[in-house]
Amino acid sequence: MKKNVIFALIILALVLLLINIFITSNVKESAVPARTENYRSEIDSIFISALNEYQLDKSWIKKIPIENKKNDSIKYVYQISIPKDISIAELAGNVNSHFAATESVFISEELANYGKTEIRIYSGGILKLQAFIKPNKRITRLHSKMALLVDCSAIAGETEFEKYAGFSYDFSVLLSPSFQSFLIKEKLVAAGKEYAILISDNIEDKKYRLRSGSAKPILETNVNNLVSDFGDAGLFVIDKESDIYNSASYSFVKEQFSRKGKTLKRKDRFKMLTAEDPEEVVSLFNFFAAQKDSSLTYQILLSSENFNLLQPNISASIKKGVKFIAL
Repeated sequence: MKKNVIFALIILALVLLLINIFITSNVKESAVPARTENYRSEIDSIFISALNEYQLDKSWIKKIPIENKKNDSIKYVYQISIPKDISIAELAGNVNSHFAATESVFISEELANYGKTEIRIYSGGILKLQAFIKPNKRITRLHSKMALLVDCSAIAGETEFEKYAGFSYDFSVLLSPSFQSFLIKEKLVAAGKEYAILISDNIEDKKYRLRSGSAKPILETNVNNLVSDFGDAGLFVIDKESDIYNSASYSFVKEQFSRKGKTLKRKDRFKMLTAEDPEEVVSLFNFFAAQKDSSLTYQILLSSENFNLLQPNISASIKKGVKFIAL
């Protein structure tokens, strides 16, 4: 009996010990306060990371020590010069977005009398970063230029084109001539977008079809139809594999276009971005975007699928100064 009592007391002591350990552990965990601010080094890192998206030269970003030694909040301010092709409002908005998920407060204020914008970032109620951004007409970013031609010649619906009309940068859409394409191009032009027309063997509408077996009057009439209905096209593109291109009638067709002030460009003369591997597509696009010779324009043909895939890369390239132009 005595042994049973001793054993029961030992078990009770162990249980009480475990309960105490559990309660102490939870108390310690709950006692750790939630983080309410960011360190200066973190804020600096996020700020510079946001600026780097715009490919600013390092010499344009200066740290100026604060002469007032009594200021314990910050030891320096940023003085940043940006070229005229960067909107201060856009840059400030981008910086702000980088701090959206942090414990910091972003404030931007335009200083009208000084022609610059001040950015202040607070955390824990303390000023931890101050920057002044000012446009400078004397500085420019080296950049490449791209003319994107999105091959939509096999797309019949209008949904895709409605989305394209909302994009803010310039590019061109390649269409196969048809009544549906006529309606689509009207919407594209109204939205300020450029389009091109593809001459190939896939044209179904007889009024636009160019075939080697057709008599010259028919070819002339159909060229007239193409130029009449699609005269505001930025370019007429011809498939070198097409029947008409590989026939004796091509010189006649080419002459008809020329008489109406239109030229034909071979489809294969564009730089192709038609790989099926997404990584290869992104890699090749980034290669063109990284070129710094603004005297060259890369005319690039790509599928609508790859165009959609590259939207994040295009947005990032625009921030870095890459210029997207029409054909």
